Amino acid sequence: MPPFQFSITISWWIIPLMITAALFAWVFSHEFKNRHGYGYDIEGLFRFMAAIVGSLVAWLVWAIFR
Repeated sequence: MPPFQFSITISWWIIPLMITAALFAWVFSHEFKNRHGYGYDIEGLFRFMAAIVGSLVAWLVWAIFR
């Protein structure tokens, strides 16, 4: 009996994964300036929500066209 072999095939799922990684890297690498008021908090929240929506759209398109 041959030894156990394990392999991962790079396929079309890598595209939405890279989009997701790029979006969240964009969110977490952004340096926020110390501002006064609620704009400082809301800007980060909007960026995070945009990354979530963009990631979900990328995976939805992948699921539809695969």
